[in-house]
Amino acid sequence: MTTLWLDSETYSECDLKAHGTPRYAEHPSTEITVAQWAVEGDAPTVWDCTQTYWKFSGIGDYLRDPSVVIYAHNATFDRTLIRQCWGIDIPVERWRCTMAQALAHGLPGSLDKLGQVLGLPADKQKDKRGRDLILLFCKPRPKNSTLRRATRATHPAEWAEFLEYSRQDVITMRALHGKLPVWNMRDSELALWHLDQHINDRGFAVDMGLVQAAIAANESEKARLKGAVVDATDNAVSGPSKRDEL
Repeated sequence: MTTLWLDSETYSECDLKAHGTPRYAEHPSTEITVAQWAVEGDAPTVWDCTQTYWKFSGIGDYLRDPSVVIYAHNATFDRTLIRQCWGIDIPVERWRCTMAQALAHGLPGSLDKLGQVLGLPADKQKDKRGRDLILLFCKPRPKNSTLRRATRATHPAEWAEFLEYSRQDVITMRALHGKLPVWNMRDSELALWHLDQHINDRGFAVDMGLVQAAIAANESEKARLKGAVVDATDNAVSGPSKRDEL
């Protein structure tokens, strides 16, 4: 088996925290802007996806090779984005997640905190400048900004930093994996994580007609109760939630 260490950076107008990974990945504005990877112990390769389009610059062969095991930090995000943005549906069983491995042992999930807890040397820790660069290049600019999106063309110096930051994430993840405990992420637990990924990919059926009917019934009952309060208080209280009026 060959090990591929993989990470990616993205841009989207969709709020990831508000909507979650699947909706984020499916949003029409979402794209992978930078991909970084390393094979085994080799030096990381960083691909600026906004500059050149080639058939996945060699990484496509690794992604499609069933003998390659892929490590990522928060692998759910990377594999979902790769499937949605690049059209490569990689079997869940080929993935390993260093975030899941850390959480399974009661350790922090973020790369920067893990690096501190596990005592990584400074040259292998996550670049602390990364948060500012993520805010700059991975999200739309604030509404009061004349520039809607920061890019390689608008911020060339910061973009060069962004590429180097991306490279460092692969180095950090690989170093952390060598220090992370494994006893809670052996074969049976790994199989459960894979099952969990399948369950989340599949989702579950929802009777949307029932959902809409429940919402409508709730709104109708709230209106009835509001009217009852107004009538009972001879218009002194405008609604049941008006504490001071009550």
